[in-house]
Parts: sequence; structure tokens; C-alpha cells
Amino acid sequence: MIYVRVDRDAGFKRCCMLTGRYDGVERDYFFSRVTLHRRHGFAKAGRVCLAGLAGPELSKPLYNVISMTFRAIDHVQLAMPLGREGEARFFYGEILGLEEVPKPPNLAKRGGVWFRSRDVSVHLGIDTNFHPATKAHPAFVCEKYDALLRRLRQHNVEIISDEQLIDERAHCYVSDPFGNRLEIIEG
Repeated sequence: MIYVRVDRDAGFKRCCMLTGRYDGVERDYFFSRVTLHRRHGFAKAGRVCLAGLAGPELSKPLYNVISMTFRAIDHVQLAMPLGREGEARFFYGEILGLEEVPKPPNLAKRGGVWFRSRDVSVHLGIDTNFHPATKAHPAFVCEKYDALLRRLRQHNVEIISDEQLIDERAHCYVSDPFGNRLEIIEG
């Protein structure tokens, strides 16, 4: 008999993570909640002792958790309409000051444009059924915030200011030529 403690919901709708001790080794496992309910008579996450779990059942886990820590976002993908790469180059390249990055040849034939500034990468991809992202948005931290706002005003880009500071920093919202919402944060 093994004492198994349900530590937390693993973030999946039908899975939960268990910490079990077998042969003196503590391990984390993912189990289907349906499996746990059917085999062991419980379905909810919480502190629970599952009497009757045999060692061999845990010796071959469905998934042995080591680490799932993310350390960065590689890029942000935004959609754009077909054939408007020139507008994307002007806005993201000339106005925002991002550097265009060549797309790999196998992806270039799809259209769209990629940009980068230090560790920030933005990929604009063609969506034949394009609808702008007017709520969901990337937030860019900009070192030269005031200079960027001046440049946006020079090019008649509407700036929507937000008086509520984020971590004591000013921020605002703009839209790219396709209507995608972008947040700019002072940094």
C-alpha cells in the first residue's frame, strides 16, 4: 500500500498530478481524473489518501514530471491580410523601429513578414479569413518610450493612453495598419 497525495490540479481539464512514494523514491505523476475516479473512487483534486494503490501501478507512470518551467516567449504571431506586407514593413520597421528578419524559404512562400528587436520577435502571418485582434494583444516594453510616442504621433498613429500605471510605468495602446491592438510599456 502506498500513500499518494494529490498536490494540485495540473492545469489540464481531465488530469491531475499525484506525488507518490514507492521504493523510497518520491515521484510526480499525471493521471486522468476519469481513471482515478473509475479505479480508485475519487474525482476531485485535493489532499487525499488513496488506499489500495499498488506499487507496480505507479512504477510505470503515464508521465513523470521533471520540470515544465518556461523561460521565455520565442515570438508573438499576429495575423495580417494577404498582400499588405509593405504596410507591415513601414509600420513595424520604420515607425516602431523593428528589424526585418528573413523568413525561412519554405515559409516565405506563404507571405507575411518577421521582425525582431533584441529578444523581441514578431511574426506577421497571412490569414485569408483575417479579423484583427482588438482585445488580445502583445505588450512591448520600450526603453525610449517618449521618443516612440513622438514618432507614432508624427505618423498620425492614434495613441490610446491609459492613466493606470503598470508597475509604476506608463503605457498606451496603438493599432497596427490592420487593426491589431499593441500595448507599449515604458521601460
